[in-house]
Amino acid sequence: MKICFINFGFYPQSSLAAFYEYTQSLSKVGNNVTVYCREEGTDISEMRGNITVKALCPNIHLTKYARLIFLSKLVFSLRKEKYDIVHIFWGMGVFILPLLVGRKHTKWVLDIRNCDIHGGIKGMFRDKMAVYESYFFDSVAVLSELLRRRLFGDRYLKSMVIFPIGVNLERFKFYKKDESILKKLGIGSEERVLVYSGKLSPSRKLETVLHGFQRASRDIKNMILLIVGGSEDDVTRLKNIAKRLSIDDKVIFTGLVSYRDVPKYLSVADAGIAYVPKTEVYDVQVPLKTIEYLACSLPSVVSNTSGNKECVVNGHNGLLCSDNPESLGKAIVKLLNDADLYNSIKNNARKSIAQYDWGIIVRDQLIPLYQKLTSE
Repeated sequence: MKICFINFGFYPQSSLAAFYEYTQSLSKVGNNVTVYCREEGTDISEMRGNITVKALCPNIHLTKYARLIFLSKLVFSLRKEKYDIVHIFWGMGVFILPLLVGRKHTKWVLDIRNCDIHGGIKGMFRDKMAVYESYFFDSVAVLSELLRRRLFGDRYLKSMVIFPIGVNLERFKFYKKDESILKKLGIGSEERVLVYSGKLSPSRKLETVLHGFQRASRDIKNMILLIVGGSEDDVTRLKNIAKRLSIDDKVIFTGLVSYRDVPKYLSVADAGIAYVPKTEVYDVQVPLKTIEYLACSLPSVVSNTSGNKECVVNGHNGLLCSDNPESLGKAIVKLLNDADLYNSIKNNARKSIAQYDWGIIVRDQLIPLYQKLTSE
């Protein structure tokens, strides 16, 4: 099967895990995969032989015209090739591709991984556009039933499917603490490490995590908060908050870390913080960090959003908390001070998400969808 994937981003260092993992898993089982991206990353050591990467806009700055340039080049490129399946991760304007390239010999799949995180009128407009554009595709894949209901309400489109968040269980697993990472970060062996990994944008309200950590550190003195990821601007903003809270000597920021290296940083942690604010936008999304922590057998404090509760049972494979610093701080203290609870959650974590392995999702859901579409 000749399959094409499209995303307005980097490859293979994509911030969208599904983009990378779908292509790798499909290639692994012998499919011919072509990736169209904005720019090709420098780390290609893990790319498989059946993947062709076509970077259409290298070195183009992210202006308001960048996406238009990308889409224009895509139209010309796709008209020259014939694919059985074109799988597109949603971004504004992608509906023009099946419209201008044609649907006679190709089946088009639109993949919606999230709703707009900014909210407001602009966010509402983007969400409405995602729904509108979905009508131009042969199939629409949505991350979760919660997200489907938020975007589409009671409407079901033809061939709409749920493709859940996934995790690479070969990559994300329990590792012994990486001493080289501890040394690099200046963390002593006697210190207890909490980790938060992921994006640090203002909409994620990570000041709640910093305030919660401050409260917990009053009871647990030898504790470090390791924050993995984030742009330079976001790191600077959060460093300033940590300084105002007088915890800057206990909070370590790594900055951006490659997807491949994330498990190394998780390995040095004693517990994870899978926090997202309980807002209308984030409530329906299952955070990737939650699944990754569980895969690594990392006992975690998890905010009680609807998305998180899709995969976390309180006290069984994680410890739920409310969306405020007091609840978060109390949950951290409880998790680290209750050895029986900690060990029980650790033992249950990984086996509770076995069905979320990317390879299983591709084998049992993605490939059957492609086969169904191409046989119609």
